[in-house]
Amino acid sequence: LKSFSSGEGYLVNMNTAGSLTIKGTPVKTVNPIPIQKNGWQLIGCPFQLPTSLQDAFGNNLQGIQCIKNIDEFWQTTSSFNTIQNIEPGKGYFLNYEQ
Repeated sequence: LKSFSSGEGYLVNMNTAGSLTIKGTPVKTVNPIPIQKNGWQLIGCPFQLPTSLQDAFGNNLQGIQCIKNIDEFWQTTSSFNTIQNIEPGKGYFLNYEQ
C-alpha cells in the first residue's frame, strides 16, 4: 500500500500497540459522502473535524441501516445509538440499502 484515497477506510493490523501517522495534503471533501453500492462497506472520515451524520451523508442517511466502528454503533431502529458524528482518523462499516 503506497497511498490512501480520501473517504476510504483501511484496517491496520499491528503486532504491538502503537501510533500510525499519515502525512499528506488535505483534500477538498464532497458533501454528502457518496455511497457507491448496497450492502456493507468500509469508509473513512474525509473531514478535518467531527461531522454530524446528517451533514456527512445527507439524503443517503435514509438508506443507511447501520454504522459501526470498533467501539460504537448507529442504527435507524435504535434509540441507544452511540455514534452521532463521524470523526477524522476513524473508519466505519456501514450497511446501505437503497
